[in-house]
Amino acid sequence: MKFVLPALSAVVLASGVMLGSVSAQPAASPQPAAAPAAPNPPKELRGARYCEVIPVLLTFGGLRAQVFNTLGHSTCPEAEWKGLADMSLRRHFGAVTVVLNGPRYFIMDRIIPKGATAKGEVITLNGISMESRAELSLSLFELLDKPFTEHTVDRETVYVF
Repeated sequence: MKFVLPALSAVVLASGVMLGSVSAQPAASPQPAAAPAAPNPPKELRGARYCEVIPVLLTFGGLRAQVFNTLGHSTCPEAEWKGLADMSLRRHFGAVTVVLNGPRYFIMDRIIPKGATAKGEVITLNGISMESRAELSLSLFELLDKPFTEHTVDRETVYVF
């Protein structure tokens, strides 16, 4: 599956500025998940609300972003979502920045997870349970490349519209 990843390059540029910023929100301490229940995604996804937390880590070879998604765990409660604090999340993940993506609503009817994205690490952040669903990596050379460069993501998930 191919995706265009301009946002990750923009995140890298913005992270230099964001490293010195402090969140105006009260810090929400990330909590490890305690024996999470099996995810229970709705049978019909169209219109289902979800959120994603995407920590971006600087590695020896470049950047690595891990995508945590609330699908099957919660509908991303508004108060808890707004309580997520940037600095606390960056410290928790050891990340240069953390992208909060949401809330959003699914436009597809169904997702059939397969392969590595079928079951991921489950975490709880500020009372919101979510699961790791994807990982994206960019080398330092790719970061210097032009924006909107196509990258292949190794994923077997089936999307039904």
